[in-house]
Amino acid sequence: MEFKVFGTKECSGCKTSMKQLDFYLKRWDISDSVNLCFYDMETSEGLAEGAYHEVVKIPTTILMDTDILLARWEGVIPPADDVKSYLSDTIMGKDRKAA
Repeated sequence: MEFKVFGTKECSGCKTSMKQLDFYLKRWDISDSVNLCFYDMETSEGLAEGAYHEVVKIPTTILMDTDILLARWEGVIPPADDVKSYLSDTIMGKDRKAA
C-alpha cells in the first residue's frame, strides 16, 4: 500500500499533507507496511507520474494498493478519519498481531 503526494517543494499544503500522513502512519504503527512518497511536480519524474495519475491540482494525495486506486484527495489535506477508514484493515491487522 502506498500514499503518493503530488506537489511542489514550496507548497505549504503539500508539506502539511506529507507531515500529517507521516504522523498518522507512525501513530498507528503501520509505517512499515504503508509507503509514503512525494512527487515534485516541478521535476520531469514528478510530472510524468502526475500525468499518469491525471494530477491537475496540488496537493493531490492518492492511496494505492498495488495498482488499485483506493482513495484520492485533490487540493486538500487528507482528513485523519478518511485516511483511517481506508487503512482500517491494515491497522486492525497490526492490532490483531499485537494481541
